[in-house]
Amino acid sequence: MAFISSFIPSSDTTNEINALKQRIVSVQNYYTGLNQCGSEYTGVTNITQGDNSFSLYPNPAADFIYVAYSVPSSADVLLQVTDITGKVVITEHYGNQDAGAYHNGIDVSLLSQGMYICSMLIGTERFEKKLVKLN
Repeated sequence: MAFISSFIPSSDTTNEINALKQRIVSVQNYYTGLNQCGSEYTGVTNITQGDNSFSLYPNPAADFIYVAYSVPSSADVLLQVTDITGKVVITEHYGNQDAGAYHNGIDVSLLSQGMYICSMLIGTERFEKKLVKLN
């Protein structure tokens, strides 16, 4: 946080310094109230790599991957595939799903050969796996 103020000393310098300190505290309180100082920006509570509640196969893959995952209680489910630059190349929104085990196929045939990250968001839990795409 940056705070810039002009300060021209006068005969009542102590009062001006105290007023400036109060303005700084006021600005700090404002930004702290926005929850932007040292707090999280998203509702994602956990990022897990290699967790058993999300698997994808075959890996490496050429045309299709299959995603198997479990939903512990009713939750919104989203899968994203990003390339190594962070660009989202596939998004599959499965909507709100009841508790249970699920299995979905995803066409990856149009992706270029290389490494990708598959991110599965189940409610507020985020799981990530590496995907190797073959030609």
